[in-house]
Amino acid sequence: MSKNDEIRVLFPGRPIALSGYEATVYPMGVKHVRKFLERVLAIADAIGIVARRPDESERQHVERISAELIPFALKNAFDIISECVVLPDGAKLDDVPQWDLPPIVEAWIYESFGEEKKWRPWVALLESALARFSGGEPVSISEMWSRVS
Repeated sequence: MSKNDEIRVLFPGRPIALSGYEATVYPMGVKHVRKFLERVLAIADAIGIVARRPDESERQHVERISAELIPFALKNAFDIISECVVLPDGAKLDDVPQWDLPPIVEAWIYESFGEEKKWRPWVALLESALARFSGGEPVSISEMWSRVS
């Protein structure tokens, strides 16, 4: 591993060009994990509230949940995202024009979860915990999500 690779592992982050300025977007850090898990649980609760209508297919139900949850998820993750963005001259994420927000959010998602090595340990942890609680039966979260989608 080169010196640059070592530094990138210790201090990740990606500079992105925006409307005449550059922001550096960092992945979610350990300090954000508790907040993030609280947000995920809030989103899971919201999914449970969105009941399936008798006249809609499973696919239509998933599409409706997705459409309703994207704004909810962004609202609940916005404070975490804003803590992971460094802007020039001490500006805050609230100061950027709205059209610069999508590339920032996209970079944050990629930096935090965009590679298997970033999300696979969490999936493995959940599968292991679920298997223990279900009496040792193997659980595949990926399989469950592929069935839903």
